[in-house]
Amino acid sequence: MPEPDNPFWPAWSPDGQLLYFTGVGSSTNTPTGMYRIRRDGTGLETLLNCFCFRPSISPDGRFMTFHAESDTFVIAVRVWDMVTRSYVGGEISGRFPEWSPAGNEIALYENLTGRVQVMNPDGTNRRYLTPPEEAHEGTSQLSWSAESAWILARLLSGLVLIEVSTALVLPLPGTVGFHQPALKP
Repeated sequence: MPEPDNPFWPAWSPDGQLLYFTGVGSSTNTPTGMYRIRRDGTGLETLLNCFCFRPSISPDGRFMTFHAESDTFVIAVRVWDMVTRSYVGGEISGRFPEWSPAGNEIALYENLTGRVQVMNPDGTNRRYLTPPEEAHEGTSQLSWSAESAWILARLLSGLVLIEVSTALVLPLPGTVGFHQPALKP
């Protein structure tokens, strides 16, 4: 497998020492896998050879979640244990997963509807945070607040803050064209 020459979707490890990213072949514009490299640019490592995107690292640094093309050609969220080098749980239909800072939940967009959901890292206990009428195509990242109480998301109406415990959706006026939101750590 050739080294990635076009890195996308960088994500830092919790200790800031490793950078995880999706490798995309510049000649094919196709994802080639998940990689990590030390902060100083040494130690490039291939973690997975897959058609996968957008890594998010658990707060303890052990797990990585991402979305990938599944065996049935559906985009699915996967969780990879970097210690045992194995998948945790099954494939969950969805995209753009993001670990909560508390490490107990992963937020994602549901395929087709784009509704925001949260789930346990093993894929259990999935629940919706947004109603069907507030769906989006799910092409933007999700961003958690530092205390894991809120999620910033992009829906059809623009950017919204979602209270995780109650599913309260607070629209942020004037943000219809905004993409890739991020809350300040």
